[in-house]
Amino acid sequence: MIQYLKRKFSPPKTAVRRFNATQSSRLTLDWITACLSQDGELKGQLPILRDRSRDLERNNEWVKGFLRSLENNTLGEKGVSLQVRAKEPSGQLDEIANNIIERAWKQWSKVGNCEVTGRHSWVDVQRLILRCIARDGEVLIRMIKKSTGLCLQILEADLLDDSYNARADNGNEIRFGVEFDSYRRPVAYHLLGNHPGDSQFNADFKRRIRVPAEEIIHPFKTERPEQSRGIPWLVSSMNRLKMLDGYAEAELVAARTGAAKMGFFTKATPDGWTGEIDDDGNLPVDSSPGTIEELPAGVDFKSWDTNHPNSGYGDFVKSCLRGVATSLGISYNALSNDLEGVNYSSIRAGLIEEREVWKAVQRMMIDHVLEPVFEAWLEVELLSGRLGLPFDKFFKFNAPEFRGRRWAWVDPKKDMEAAVLAMRNRIKPLRDIIAEAGDDIYDVLAKVKEDEELAASYGLSLSEEVASETIVSTDNSDDGDSPSSNEEAAESGEIQKTGMNGAQIASLIKLASEVGEGLIPLKSAKAIAAAAFPLLSEAEINKIFANTTAKKPAKIDTPKKVNESQEG
Repeated sequence: MIQYLKRKFSPPKTAVRRFNATQSSRLTLDWITACLSQDGELKGQLPILRDRSRDLERNNEWVKGFLRSLENNTLGEKGVSLQVRAKEPSGQLDEIANNIIERAWKQWSKVGNCEVTGRHSWVDVQRLILRCIARDGEVLIRMIKKSTGLCLQILEADLLDDSYNARADNGNEIRFGVEFDSYRRPVAYHLLGNHPGDSQFNADFKRRIRVPAEEIIHPFKTERPEQSRGIPWLVSSMNRLKMLDGYAEAELVAARTGAAKMGFFTKATPDGWTGEIDDDGNLPVDSSPGTIEELPAGVDFKSWDTNHPNSGYGDFVKSCLRGVATSLGISYNALSNDLEGVNYSSIRAGLIEEREVWKAVQRMMIDHVLEPVFEAWLEVELLSGRLGLPFDKFFKFNAPEFRGRRWAWVDPKKDMEAAVLAMRNRIKPLRDIIAEAGDDIYDVLAKVKEDEELAASYGLSLSEEVASETIVSTDNSDDGDSPSSNEEAAESGEIQKTGMNGAQIASLIKLASEVGEGLIPLKSAKAIAAAAFPLLSEAEINKIFANTTAKKPAKIDTPKKVNESQEG
């Protein structure tokens, strides 16, 4: 009874918030949020975001550089390459069919074949698609199947009517111009007749065309479920970039003004100057570099110094660009082209993280663009009979393997030695090492075989094995710029062995050979080896010359002195 009365008449307990971020205070009054879907947040905002992103591309050097770096690191010079890996039932590669398909694809990829305007190659189309996805958030690729082959039409996202939201006669929902079924799967795209920005050239942009989804590829980054349209990648850094651009411009103007050495004339008395004045009553001065003007009596010059750019300008810009780089998923050094203070370890750590971003973009391009295009192209080519391959084996031939570009490291020698060590210890197969370099094991081995056969036709050999094993470096230090040669390692006090290249091994072999021929004494040869390779211990040097049979140096006959009386 007493407990009941306590509960009945006790004051209610104060509710406790589960998250500090949900608390409202004077410091969070401007933090206004709303529970909206991604499409709800984009409604009425998408055209503005696209336009501002395009403005930054045109006028902001950092955005221009990011888009160029994105294209170069994701696609490279040659774009994403194709190898067809169709196999026979036995598991062996169908080399004949693969070569036929790859040659036809290469021909289709040339300028004038793959795209409706005839102005672009397949590599150009890849770069254009990627830039549109990053800048605009999305792009439309229409696949037009003709008797002559597949043609692609690249359309900007503006042609997809953002304002068209309705319920179709068949019950499908139309949102932002995209028609969905009950499972939110696109079934059609409602495109404008012309670009909305071309109204001054053509007033047909209000007419809509319904295009089946089978003809359209609509790639974009999906950030939330049931998202209908793509968002520009710059969205989280747009304001900072725009403000930083204005700040940099103001600093530049202030610095230029300060360099002009502006100032004011002051008079000791209001009147008294009877010399030359301009139409506005001001004292004219002809100021030229290296000249000194004589001022009239009673007139003084007060300089006005802007003191710009100030000392904190560089650090402030760097801090802002670090935030922008983080939002874009790249390193500050890559965005700003600033390598000041970078060493081997820091740049390698930054590159590892950044290259994972490029690989993810490559995978997006392969999954959402390249593979659907290849499948449509292969279908058209097989049906036309141009390949000479049966259409009923479409699923066998539809075995593309796309490979994106790969990158060289800061110290490729160390990475190559690590790859060789991993392969020797059966940690990593050769095909994976070749794939990490962006190549295919079948292509590499075929080229090596061709080179060896070509060299043999000229009486040369490319497959001679060195008679001694290379000592692979085990130096895993990551502090600063690590040494890469025996001399540098000796100077830095390293006690671990460094790798010996082929020339060094050859010189030791030659030295041992000369000892065997009696040209150099064994003791002298060991001394030469110790001086040339300071990291080799005495025991290792003795091991190198252990099987060398030292001969006495050949006796050199010294001509006898001839008496002057015997001359002639």
